[in-house]
Amino acid sequence: MYTGSFRCIHVIYSWSLNLQAELESSDLFEDVPSRNGVMRRAIPKTLVEKIGLETLLKRLPEAYQRALFSSWVASHFLYKYGVNASSVDFFHFARNLSK
Repeated sequence: MYTGSFRCIHVIYSWSLNLQAELESSDLFEDVPSRNGVMRRAIPKTLVEKIGLETLLKRLPEAYQRALFSSWVASHFLYKYGVNASSVDFFHFARNLSK
């Protein structure tokens, strides 16, 4: 069905969407230090500096925050570890989300 580079892109895209869906239904979002660390990096720096992270998070609906959180984590994990990453790789990645 898919050939060459298109197949590769399809595999990466599917892998990323699956991870994002898993993250959206996980309790990782409930870890406030990790959530704030991700949001601080996912939201444009200018907005965080001018409005403040706490104010932004009060104004953003939770569904939007969850989607932003899960897409940021999924994409950055994929770029750092690739599609052959292990659960241990994710553990190491997740430990640093709060920083």
